[in-house]
Amino acid sequence: MKNKKGFTLMELLAVIGLLSALSTVSFYNVNKISEQRKQKELNILINNVEENANFYIINNDEIRTKLLNKEETTECTTLETLQNEGLLEQTIINPVTNEQIPSSTCVNSKLDESGKIISTFVIE
Repeated sequence: MKNKKGFTLMELLAVIGLLSALSTVSFYNVNKISEQRKQKELNILINNVEENANFYIINNDEIRTKLLNKEETTECTTLETLQNEGLLEQTIINPVTNEQIPSSTCVNSKLDESGKIISTFVIE
């Protein structure tokens, strides 16, 4: 009688197929988690820019007065202004696209009905 050691071709093919399926599912899940992380980073960046724009306007008497007196309804504060004031890093990268956001991008601020400054930063 022969001494059979090893695996048959069918067993090897079954294992390779199973490993391929597992790696495909794993790759999809890792990719999905990575995209969710990038979106969260983008949301954090947007909130940070908006909060710093609010801070800048609150501490800028001229702009704040114009908004309060309704001389202006909306104030455009560029990222460059916030960067020059030391409120933002000099280079801002969009975490989703990995592209630099231009310094000329506006953060629009206005007063809501209660007199609170609301800043909106939109990345396209």
